[in-house]
Amino acid sequence: LSPDTGSVDFGGTVKIGYFTQEGKELDPNQRPYDYIHEIASSIQTKEGRITATQMMERFLFPSDLQFSTIGRLSGGEKRRAAIAGVMAMKPEVLILDEPAAGLDPIGRKVIMDMIEKYRLATGATVLLVSHSMETVAAVADRILVLNKGGIAMDGTVEEVFSRSDELIAMGLDVPAVTRIAVRLKEKGLPVDPCVYSVPQAVSMLLKLIGKKEGTA
Repeated sequence: LSPDTGSVDFGGTVKIGYFTQEGKELDPNQRPYDYIHEIASSIQTKEGRITATQMMERFLFPSDLQFSTIGRLSGGEKRRAAIAGVMAMKPEVLILDEPAAGLDPIGRKVIMDMIEKYRLATGATVLLVSHSMETVAAVADRILVLNKGGIAMDGTVEEVFSRSDELIAMGLDVPAVTRIAVRLKEKGLPVDPCVYSVPQAVSMLLKLIGKKEGTA
């Protein structure tokens, strides 16, 4: 597409890693270890160099799974293997389309923790597309909300979730703790409805009942 205005200047090459919502079609006869090892035998991070085996262990692949065949893996395990493969490419920009979709809570946490660790260890930029507001609230530094083909909101987690009524009106969900805080505010309780994480909610409720954190 030709731009209406402005110009595009090409600088240095940027390596982009991309994971689609449908996931990558993997060879069912290949072993997960071989799949990752073919991409990179080791990965340099700020923590030091980790091997392909160590990376797979971080993605909850013990030895028996690493040397099994991909065809014998569950859907969630295949998704974890595919994302591990994208990260093994050492991209400077990581684009992820619903990486945790269809995973159980443990699987979702593993994936999101690894994405965060990769970002911190490499300094990569991560662009995450997700309908899970809990996931977005937990990992994002900046949120763009798209509605009807345009950007409806652009701000920090606090700024976006402080407009929970607008999000709901667009047909988007908000974190469960945000909905609870909004209901408490509607009941007349002195709470800040801009709550988007469980630790925040716990702290808010403890203050509400006059207890300190860590007490029963």
